[in-house]
Amino acid sequence: MFKEQRYYILRFIQSFIGKCVVHLYFKSLIMHEILLSIGSNIYAKANIDKAKRMLHHIFPEINFTPTIINMPGEGLYPYPFRNALAMFQSDLTSKEIIEKVKRIESALGRTPQDKEIGKVVIDIDVLKYDDEILRPSDYERNYVQYLMNKFESA
Repeated sequence: MFKEQRYYILRFIQSFIGKCVVHLYFKSLIMHEILLSIGSNIYAKANIDKAKRMLHHIFPEINFTPTIINMPGEGLYPYPFRNALAMFQSDLTSKEIIEKVKRIESALGRTPQDKEIGKVVIDIDVLKYDDEILRPSDYERNYVQYLMNKFESA
């Protein structure tokens, strides 16, 4: 039903104003809300700051939470993590966004071997795409829930 209504609205606007406005209107209908998590445990402040700059270049309207420091749990990671969240809107698919953040990770020096030795130069994950939670176990972490409140209180 909604697609049919949208079609008639677009046809009406197009006949009234023109194709350029219709394109802008249609694009605004397909914007998606994205939630990212950002983390690092090696030169964490510098690496997260670099990641933020690169993300801001690709997604100019992006908003970031303050960073917090998390002590690693038992196991693989010997160093504390610095974490932040980012939120923005985009007309890209979740796959396209994941590809872009993986390129940022690679540009900042992340390698597959690093994780095996507990080194996380940078980790950027798409946690949520619109209402779909893509990484449920990460989304439920305490620091993610804490930082999400920082968006709501801002």
